[in-house]
Amino acid sequence: MKALMFYIFLFYLIALASCQQDGKGNLVLINDAKSAKCLDGSPIGFYFFQGFGEGQDKFLIYLQGGGLCQGETNEELLEQCYQRSKTTLGSSKKWAKTAQNSGNLSNNQQSNPAFYNWNKIYVQYCDGYLYQGSASIPYKNTTLHFKGYDNMVEIFNYLIQNYSIQSSKMIVLSGGSAGGLGAFYWNQYLRKIINSNVIIIAAPDSGFFVDIPGNDNSQKYKQIDLLTNGNRSILQPEGCPYLQQNDLVYKCSQPQYIIDQMPVPVFIINSLYDSYTLKYILQINCITPTYGLQNCSNQDIQKVELLRNLTFTQLQEIQTKKPNWGIWAISCLYHVFSESITTYSGPKYEVPMNSDFTVSHVLNQFIQQQLSGQSQNNFYIDQVVYPNNQNCNGLSSFYNKYIYNQQI
Repeated sequence: MKALMFYIFLFYLIALASCQQDGKGNLVLINDAKSAKCLDGSPIGFYFFQGFGEGQDKFLIYLQGGGLCQGETNEELLEQCYQRSKTTLGSSKKWAKTAQNSGNLSNNQQSNPAFYNWNKIYVQYCDGYLYQGSASIPYKNTTLHFKGYDNMVEIFNYLIQNYSIQSSKMIVLSGGSAGGLGAFYWNQYLRKIINSNVIIIAAPDSGFFVDIPGNDNSQKYKQIDLLTNGNRSILQPEGCPYLQQNDLVYKCSQPQYIIDQMPVPVFIINSLYDSYTLKYILQINCITPTYGLQNCSNQDIQKVELLRNLTFTQLQEIQTKKPNWGIWAISCLYHVFSESITTYSGPKYEVPMNSDFTVSHVLNQFIQQQLSGQSQNNFYIDQVVYPNNQNCNGLSSFYNKYIYNQQI
């Protein structure tokens, strides 16, 4: 009998280790939510990766990216979201039952020392408008549900009720691209609803979209009012000083103008040459297949340098104003670093070059300081211009392939 019990226990340990090594996340759909829903009205949800060991009392909440519905008119915006509602970025009907781990979701301690054994919540993005909004709008033969606000409130409440995040030791709110913006927007709300003894930080990845002079934002208030049902007060974070100014309310969605509304330490992960901004905002279409600029005109290069200089200046101002924050910003053409081991902890993505300061390394350092109450410099802003961080230029990434080739 003792031998049998020993082998049963041994089998349990092997199964547990296998589960931890496999590291798949299981889909959790919130079917009974009243107001929260995807664009097409289907349930919202997330993938849950079970923590283990000393990470069982810590949570990473990571918000998925995926662009947003856009248009010069409300009609164009609605048409984009109508098409989006038929995809996994607008509907949960075809979400996979499990998700693979990679990057900051990995349970490999060497490549992901910060989160390898944490509970990880990967929130699916399906509201179409950057985790903001609260409106249901009839369109064509259906109703489009812009419920970013309702969805996030429901997600947080669900995690409190079912995953005991109120009694956790630490929560990191992160996300990539649109999810990076979500991490900027929602850390204030999360801080308000979670016990003060729980440490909370934000780690937005590729969500620091700078305000570029010359862009016409004067009509964006019409879309904001449409998608909030005229109730701008639900825009997160609360306290934006431009909320009631039609020509300036767009600033409430740009991180550089709302940093004072963020009550938690923030670690910003970004490229100084964000490839999404280059492609979709600055309309730079000369990027080579290996993501170089050698085919670009002087006019294109001027736009690229403008983006770098604006981003560099804004991040330096944050370094001065928020010494308890952290920044990792690299001089390479990329967008979203946290979701791939190559860009998250690979040796070619370091600031400065050949320093060992990868996203994984410096973010873990920042987190450990928050846990211990210590403080030191956590600012890694690349001082060289493209292409002088040579190791990471001319390389590809998942998001760059998607942005420039429209392939996944």
